[in-house]
Amino acid sequence: MAPRDGLVVASAKVTVAAALSRVTGFLRDVVLAGYFGATGLLDAYFVAVSVPGTVQLTVGSLLKTSFVAVYSRLLARGQREKAGRLNALILVLALAVAALAAILITVFAGPLVRLVAPGLPPADANLATAILRVLSPLAILGLAESWAAGVLNSHGVFGVPAAVGIPRNLILAAAVTLTAGAYGVWGLVGGALASFALGTLWLLAVVRRLAPFSRPRPAAEKPELEAIASLAWPIIVANVARRLEYFVDQILASFLGAGSISAIAFGSKLAQTPVGLLGAAVATVLYPALARRAGAPGESNSATPPAAGRAAPATGPVALFHLTQQGWIGGALVLAPFTGLLIALRVPIVDLIYGRGSFGWEAVTTTAWAMAFYAPAIIPWGWQPLTSRSFYALGDSRTPARVAVVAVAVNAISSIALAPLLGVGGIALGTTIGATFHAALLSVLLARKVGRAPEGRFWRSLGKIVVAAVVGAILTWGAVALLGMVLPTGRLRALGGARPDQLAELATVAIASMVCLAGYAATVLALRVPEAGLAWRALWSRFGRRPGR
Repeated sequence: MAPRDGLVVASAKVTVAAALSRVTGFLRDVVLAGYFGATGLLDAYFVAVSVPGTVQLTVGSLLKTSFVAVYSRLLARGQREKAGRLNALILVLALAVAALAAILITVFAGPLVRLVAPGLPPADANLATAILRVLSPLAILGLAESWAAGVLNSHGVFGVPAAVGIPRNLILAAAVTLTAGAYGVWGLVGGALASFALGTLWLLAVVRRLAPFSRPRPAAEKPELEAIASLAWPIIVANVARRLEYFVDQILASFLGAGSISAIAFGSKLAQTPVGLLGAAVATVLYPALARRAGAPGESNSATPPAAGRAAPATGPVALFHLTQQGWIGGALVLAPFTGLLIALRVPIVDLIYGRGSFGWEAVTTTAWAMAFYAPAIIPWGWQPLTSRSFYALGDSRTPARVAVVAVAVNAISSIALAPLLGVGGIALGTTIGATFHAALLSVLLARKVGRAPEGRFWRSLGKIVVAAVVGAILTWGAVALLGMVLPTGRLRALGGARPDQLAELATVAIASMVCLAGYAATVLALRVPEAGLAWRALWSRFGRRPGR
């Protein structure tokens, strides 16, 4: 079903909601870091919440994908009563699975904690076990939320599901602020339950007004259930693989001492911010075009649009691959400068965001160390969803799932080898190696599938972007060095002593960032990267205008 407010307006709402959710997520993390620091208390919470989160990511992803595909087709055909029966049946099945998962989590909380964080000290492991038992209802709330989001998307409502993280983050931050002083980490646990419950109830209330419900008849809905099941396993495999990457990092960090799990959690979130705010926009904007370019069997396989007038662009696998190359360059173009920027400014950025209250200087430097090694994964993280969606547009969901499994093995081997040498930095670098392998292998297999290698123009543009990113990074390092001579930031790289002046850090981050981005943009323009307008056109279209209007 088309978006209720039109595609452009709906896309703009989702973009704004995602950005606000990211900002309020930072506020939540700042509050958590200030009250608890990078300590065993916060490690225990992150370990506990990761278990019900896995249920939502794996099973909940089915409700947002395969169920939505079948349910949307019924709505499009006008079979509203049948859609209502399927809707009710899937909700009943999802709640049954979620209730079973919550019971199993409660009963086996201790073994689950030892499985996902075997290196936690006994006191922290016991605390994580107790927290996990209390948080087990999150499995039910998470699946109910995923179902509601899928239903709303099927009815063309995108803004509400995208915005649910905003009140959730604010409620959790407020709960910690009001209760952590008296109840410690249990105030955080109670806030997590309350924020998830209220967010889920909000979505369910919206669903109740829009979606049809009818008494389910499982026998009558058997074809639809079989269609959902046929789409299920590649999605489950891919999402389990993604979750295993997270658990590999968490397992290894649990052996590195108190606060290490928190450090990699905060460091990875900071490194993924450019991808969440900018890189995802490229994939989102291009995905409808990818589906159209994929065409149907027997359609044109030319990558060159028809020359006459405003004829429709060519379709077929080669045309899709041509558009995917543009997406790769567009993603690299908007993400490339942030790798060098985050590495050069790692300490002041982390200290500005998290460095207050119980988040001590050692926690700042440990988190910054992790973020520096996550930063090179920014472009691979941005390429992965676009390349996977190209496979999906071609009707192939199995290849991305298989590649994800192999990438988990590469990540695990790299992290195990590097963690003893670099600590949390080694874990982050292993993740970066796995992400780079993942993106590269997906790209190679896509090229083989369509029978085309990337064009020379692609490599020339990518090389120019890399050169521009290196120039931006060098300018950033130079700006940091010069500012260190005139601002009280000489202790930024120290491992002890007094905390640096945060006003000086703010000036350093602001000025060096502007120097980096200006130098990068100037170099891109000087080198005449042909696709430089792609990112601008994608972002401009968010506001309902077309380039040149």
